[in-house]
Amino acid sequence: MDVNSNAFRIVQVASSARPSSKSVEAKRVAGSIGGMVRAKRMDPAKRREIAILANAARWSDKTNRT
Repeated sequence: MDVNSNAFRIVQVASSARPSSKSVEAKRVAGSIGGMVRAKRMDPAKRREIAILANAARWSDKTNRT
């Protein structure tokens, strides 16, 4: 097998691998916990600023994003 064929096979195998549902669930739970901890440590003015930016992004015209 030449080098290019071997590289192609490796990419195919790597791209077809899917994460297990347990690992996806664990990451989701950990991310939500991290967000809550971050919010508790932040002062109310900073939380408000982030919420305003998130709201603007959520309701902005998505066709004009770059």
